[in-house]
Amino acid sequence: MFEKEKICKNCGRVGKGKSKVRGTLSMEFSLWILGLVLLILPPLGVLVLIFALFYSLYRLVAPRAVVCPSCELENSMIPLDSPVGQKLLQESEGEKNN
Repeated sequence: MFEKEKICKNCGRVGKGKSKVRGTLSMEFSLWILGLVLLILPPLGVLVLIFALFYSLYRLVAPRAVVCPSCELENSMIPLDSPVGQKLLQESEGEKNN
């Protein structure tokens, strides 16, 4: 699919946004390990495992975040053909010329 060129509101990078899964793999892994360890205390271990399951499902089902490839900031990429995008592009070109 053709994606429009975008500019980052934070760092001024021009290009395409990068798709990223929400949440972290380390948090997901930690929840599963903690839940398995806490199975010696059945009510608490089961609750942590249920939370780990929901967190894993959230990471699978939630829409992926579009981040800037340079600064990794989420929702900072805006289309170049928008008025704000044109203004940012002119400002960043002005800074490069100085």
